[in-house]
Amino acid sequence: QIFIGGAVEEEEPQDEVVNRGISVYGRRGGIYIESTLEEEMTLLIYNVGGQIIKKVTVLPMGKIFVPISSRGIYIVNRQKVSVL
Repeated sequence: QIFIGGAVEEEEPQDEVVNRGISVYGRRGGIYIESTLEEEMTLLIYNVGGQIIKKVTVLPMGKIFVPISSRGIYIVNRQKVSVL
């Protein structure tokens, strides 16, 4: 199931998608990735053109913010994420 959020207040995350222990949501200026897994996981972030723009590693039970310089739709862990 895929959710793409619309315009939201800066403090509120867009629709959060949880897939296989990884939670992903967009915010102004970047993407938050949160793991409930017990091992680290490396994820690729793609733009809609299919190009890899970032490779990130999330630690076990960790949360990271990945800054994204351009607004748009991105693919993380097979999920669409909107960055405003």
